[in-house]
Amino acid sequence: MALAIRARLAGEAYTPLSWAQVLPLVVRYSTELEARAPQYAASFIKQWFTYLRRQYPEAEALFQHIKRMKLPSEIKAAIIA
Repeated sequence: MALAIRARLAGEAYTPLSWAQVLPLVVRYSTELEARAPQYAASFIKQWFTYLRRQYPEAEALFQHIKRMKLPSEIKAAIIA
């Protein structure tokens, strides 16, 4: 969102990342969370999906699939699948 605002203020066009570009970032984020804060990782990953659902319909479907999962490794496996 910040990049979209910056582009608009500069009078430039903004093209958001595609879902195919976002998904590897989510996987990397989940891997880092799992290593640094495993007890909170599942909640943080789901929180990001809450934000991503606003722009990406694919995130909504994936969130519905992972929302009851408790383990970060389980969520990450679902994201990669």
